[in-house]
This record gives sequence, structure tokens and C-alpha cells, in this order.
Amino acid sequence: MAGRQLFNETEKVCLQELIIKYKLNSTATICGGSVASKKGAWARLTEEFNSVETNSKRTEQQLKKCWDNLKTRRKGVLALQKKERMRTGGGPFNPDIPSASQSSQEVLLDSALTEQTDVELMFAIDSDTPDTHTIEDMQTNLETGAHKTTENLSIVTEGVNEPLTETERVNTPLRQSESRMSDLAISAPSHVSRNIRTKVIEEEFSIRRENYKIKQKRDEELHKLKMAEYTLLVKAAEEKYLKTKIEREAAEELLLCNKMKKEEAELKLLELKKLN
Repeated sequence: MAGRQLFNETEKVCLQELIIKYKLNSTATICGGSVASKKGAWARLTEEFNSVETNSKRTEQQLKKCWDNLKTRRKGVLALQKKERMRTGGGPFNPDIPSASQSSQEVLLDSALTEQTDVELMFAIDSDTPDTHTIEDMQTNLETGAHKTTENLSIVTEGVNEPLTETERVNTPLRQSESRMSDLAISAPSHVSRNIRTKVIEEEFSIRRENYKIKQKRDEELHKLKMAEYTLLVKAAEEKYLKTKIEREAAEELLLCNKMKKEEAELKLLELKKLN
């Protein structure tokens, strides 16, 4: 049986370009898109990927797995960068500047993961630490950090000058004033998925606002049509009333005329009787 064929650099870049093209990395597609629309987008992406002559034939599941692996690796890099940024307690951090020889994969991946990646440091005590630990967990971390700090101090007194590791620096005990503990207890909720939630709420608000404007416009148009219909009905009723009034006056005139003719005929008849 032939071995599994790995994705090369060109195929990975092509996959990321198609991910961005079909907006499979956007928040609206991930959170608000229907299952059928996402499934259709992946089907079209797979078809277009396999239509490239330089790419090997891949299934939809293989492409999804490759995309998940790329996201996992990139999130690990971002987590490491944040640890480097916070290892001195929030001091200055100089991120690596992309060199000219940097692969295009990382550049494209940064764009593709912009809306999906939200990395938070775990088991770190700082002002932006996620509020997901209990007081007992924090006390355990403090005791562990204090124990490690005691061991490091004993090593220094013996003449061994070794730098602290990342774990030891992260678990440095709090100040005696416990201001950081107070800040952590009343800190804001976790930032995990905050950007996604905010964008979804904004999009939902925008959609509802547009729907309200459309409904209001339709209601105004319907009101105008009803007013025009009412005006026409009033005008038709007035015309019908005038027509009925004219017909009644004509009937009264005809009745009066017939009465006068009848009286005239009776007078002539009396005159004839007198002559006879």
C-alpha cells in the first residue's frame, strides 16, 4: 500500500488562498452560515483545488484536516509569542520581523487566521489573565511559585547563577499588597471568543436595523396607498351623491310637469263640457 502523500508548500498556499476566497475563515461564515452553505463552499473549494494541475488530488476531508493542522501550528506560534511578551510581566516585546526569505505560507496564514485565532495565556497571573480559575487554583499556583522561588534563591546562595525558566518566571508570587489578586478577582470576563461574539452581535444588529428600515419604508408606502384609496373612495361617494341628487331633482321636475299637464287637460275638458 502506498504511503500517505503529504501536502507540499505550494499546495498549502493554494489551500489558504481558496480558504480566503470562499470566506471559510470569516466569522459570519463560521458562526452565522448554514451547514448547507459551508458544505457547498467546501465542495467548491475541493473541486477548484483539484482542478489545479500542480496539485495532487485530495478529498474534502484531507483538505479540512490540513487546514486544521495549519491553524493548530499557527496558534501554537501565537501562544509562544504571547508568553514571550508576558514573561517579564508585560514589559516591552520585540516581535520577529518577517524576513525576505520568510515563506508565503505564514503571511497568508496570518490573514486567514485573523478572525479565528484568539490565544490567551493559561496559568499566568497578569492583568489580562482569563477569569476562569477559582481562588483555590490561584492559591495553589502561588504556593508552587513561592516554592520554586525559594529553591532558586538557595541555588543562588550556593554560587550557581542559572537563569529562571519561563515557567518559573510566570509563577512569580504576587506582591504583599495583593493588589494583583484583587485585580484578578474583579477583572473583566475572559477575552476568549470576544472578538467573534462582538462581530456577530454587530452583524445581527446591522441586519435587524436594515430589516426595520425596510419594514418602516413598506409601512409608509402602504399608508400612502391606503390614503390614496380612501381619497378615491370619498371622491367616488361624492360623485355618486351628486348624481343621485341630480336624478332626484330631474324626477321632481318631471312629476311637476306631468301634474301641470294633467291640470291643463282637466281645464280643457271642463271647457268642452260647457260648450256642449
